[in-house]
Formats: sequence, structure tokens, C-alpha cells
Amino acid sequence: MIRQEWDESGSSSEQLRSRFNDVLDAFDDHHSALTTARQQLAELRTHAESSDREVRVTVDSSGAVVEITLQPGAMRTTAASLSATLTAVAQAAAQHARVRCSDILEPLSSATNALADRSELIPGTPRLRAAPLDPPTTQ
Repeated sequence: MIRQEWDESGSSSEQLRSRFNDVLDAFDDHHSALTTARQQLAELRTHAESSDREVRVTVDSSGAVVEITLQPGAMRTTAASLSATLTAVAQAAAQHARVRCSDILEPLSSATNALADRSELIPGTPRLRAAPLDPPTTQ
């Protein structure tokens, strides 16, 4: 049945080979971009500071705190105030990390969508890529 569909669509083995090679080239490019992104995420560090620059928090790509720097003036406040400042600055640093991660990963998402699906290479085979989901509705 599939052979008949290939013959009817005018596809030759040379055309199929060419399309397959295009997919392999795209896969190689995608793999290289993935390796680069993985390294960038592993090395990512971002920080945030309090408005008075007395508190600075550095986080990694997951938002985990890797360093807290306190200037002497930060100690001239109450424990509750310092705790609130540390929390707010850590949350801001984690938000910066999420944005940076998104920026690093966005090209991969675009590249993945550009890769041919199996059904595009071999007519009659089921799709491997899921259909896009409808956005959630608010009630």
C-alpha cells in the first residue's frame, strides 16, 4: 500500500534519499544547538541586588542560590527586614534566570518545529509529532 502511494505521488528513491539527507542535516544542526544550549545553561549565573545595593543574590540556571553577598549596611536592619530583602532579591534573581533560560532555549523550540515529521518523509505513516494543543480557556 505504501509503495503504491509513493508511485502515485511521483516520489522516487532519489527524492526520498534527498529528503532524508535534509532531515539528517537538520538533525545534526539541532544536535549542535542542543549541545551549545546545554553548556550555556550549565554555565548560567545571574544575580539581582536590593535597591540600596546592600544585598546581592546570585543564582544558577535552575534558580538555585549559589551566592549571597551582604554589604555591612545590610546588617544594620532588623532580622525580619533582612529576611524580606533576601527573599525578594532571590526571587528577582530566579526570575532573571527563567528569562535567560527561555532566551537560550527558544531557538531550539523553533528548530524542533522545523524538523520534518516521519509522515512528511514516508507518506502513509503516522505522525510522531503531536498536534498543537488548544490554549486553555478562562472561565
